[in-house]
Amino acid sequence: MFTLWGMVFCCLCQLTHSKKAISPINEGTGKCDTIQIVFYNVENLFDHLDDPKTLDDDFTSSGNHYWTKKRYDQKLNKIGQSIIHTSDWQYPTIIGLCEVENRSVLLDFINTPLLKAHPYAIIHHDSEDRRGIDVAVIYDSSIVESLDYRFIPVSLNDGYKSREIVYLKISLCEDTLHLFLNHWPSRYQGVLRSESRRMLASQLVKDLCDSITAHDDNANIIIMGDFNDEPQNKSIQNLTEYFTKEKPLNQLTNVMKDMHRDYGTIKYKGIWYLFDQFIVSNSLLTNDNGLCILEKPRIGVSNFLLEEDKKYLGKKPFRTYVGFKYNDGYSDHLPIILKVGFKK
Repeated sequence: MFTLWGMVFCCLCQLTHSKKAISPINEGTGKCDTIQIVFYNVENLFDHLDDPKTLDDDFTSSGNHYWTKKRYDQKLNKIGQSIIHTSDWQYPTIIGLCEVENRSVLLDFINTPLLKAHPYAIIHHDSEDRRGIDVAVIYDSSIVESLDYRFIPVSLNDGYKSREIVYLKISLCEDTLHLFLNHWPSRYQGVLRSESRRMLASQLVKDLCDSITAHDDNANIIIMGDFNDEPQNKSIQNLTEYFTKEKPLNQLTNVMKDMHRDYGTIKYKGIWYLFDQFIVSNSLLTNDNGLCILEKPRIGVSNFLLEEDKKYLGKKPFRTYVGFKYNDGYSDHLPIILKVGFKK
């Protein structure tokens, strides 16, 4: 529909062993022509210490996962490696993360060897999720100015508290961008039985978008996260059907809905699912003067993030644990990346 989608979808890339310099976007140009946004479900990024307020006992040195400081440090470095490689050996301007335990973990993360030289700032809040896993945003403070942020609780009908939705309003490339970071309720109880939980989260985001566009017809919005649903599911359709004829730029488009099905972002019983997605306002697709999406987002399908799927054949994400068995991998999800630019 848009000519910018004519670009060829990225093929599988391989991790090379050569040392490559890591640099910020447009280093030395003084401009903000292109920025990269990465989202990554990092699969249980817990520290190795016990928090008596949460159900984190398995992720301690005496717990079922025998989660030691050494394994924790290895995990931090692997996540950094994955993100930097996904962004073509550049520092992403914005990194959205889910399944992180606390702010201390995020501080440890941005102080890993790969990231510590870059001026990253953190947006995080301890949610009421009983496992103690949260969502968070890390951003390049030399390019991004935080104007406002909020943590929207997702209270389910049975009283259970899910992960909060993070809203962040930023000034970027001489324009304003509204970001929503999500980790919606899981399918643990079954797809249909748990659907109403994700619909509740979806409606929260939809109402928030409504309030933004009521004040700004041209608002630039990016909704990203692990939705635990795919583009064709009701909770996602609830967002992308959001449309007013009088204000067509308010429509939200799932820019990953037609992505190649050889890979998703998570694999379960031999089937790939596209749970991790970017949804954007049409203003970012049609803008000739201001912020715009430069190309189709892609999945970080790097070979080192995959391992052999011996049971169902093919490949699957190289995760940290398989059950209680330490697998020394990265995550059960693959990262996704979106490039945003500024047209003058």
